[in-house]
Amino acid sequence: MKSQFGRSFLIFIFLLGGAKASARVFSFETENFAAVLEGTFGTTHLAQDGFAANKGGGVSLSENYNYTGSAKLGFALAPGDKMNFVFGLEVLRPLSISAAKGNNASGTQLYTFDSTLIALNPMFAVEYAYSRSGNVRYLFGVGLGYGQVTTTNEFNMTETGVSELGVSSYKETLKGSAINGYTSLGLEAHFVDKATFTFQAGYRLFKVHELKHGSSLTNVGEGAVSDGDIAYNADGSKRKVDLTGMFLSMGFRIYIP
Repeated sequence: MKSQFGRSFLIFIFLLGGAKASARVFSFETENFAAVLEGTFGTTHLAQDGFAANKGGGVSLSENYNYTGSAKLGFALAPGDKMNFVFGLEVLRPLSISAAKGNNASGTQLYTFDSTLIALNPMFAVEYAYSRSGNVRYLFGVGLGYGQVTTTNEFNMTETGVSELGVSSYKETLKGSAINGYTSLGLEAHFVDKATFTFQAGYRLFKVHELKHGSSLTNVGEGAVSDGDIAYNADGSKRKVDLTGMFLSMGFRIYIP
């Protein structure tokens, strides 16, 4: 009797475990909602946009914005195994410029310069699975966003800098916004349980054609400006930033029943 009960109990545990294992089998056909966490790293056309023409006549400033990274948090809707609709908030931040030296033509230091830039970019993307191999989907994606960009430039003048450029140390904050977009190729692969791993390579187009001052101050190139004024270069053209460039993206998606 005890032996029969023991065998029955073991069979029950085996069947229960098998049922649970079956319930955890991943399939793109049955998963339709996921939390999204992604990061990117790439190049940027930014260079010295936003400050180059206001560094002072004859002043050399060698530092550039060369690379940018981002993080995205959001969710994905997958009505079938061929399409994903991704909604999220992306935060882009190029590598900052810190303690760059601004020197005049004779090599005398006029100031040190710090610059940061951050973009908050609510976005929407459509991904099409053009091919599939098991639990790996190969994706073509197109995304659209509306980015709010804030860049901060800080000039710490030396005595020579104050004398030659006619301004004291200052910090300026510039703000702008722009519609932006990207296209990408990549894959989504089952990772573990209900999670997938994503990898994409793409190209982003993100140009802000107008910036406005966030405070009243006196700067190099423009002189006295007020809060809300359009920011201009020393040559009279509008200041801009260009975050266009290639990128690589990696991330995870956790599908929720």
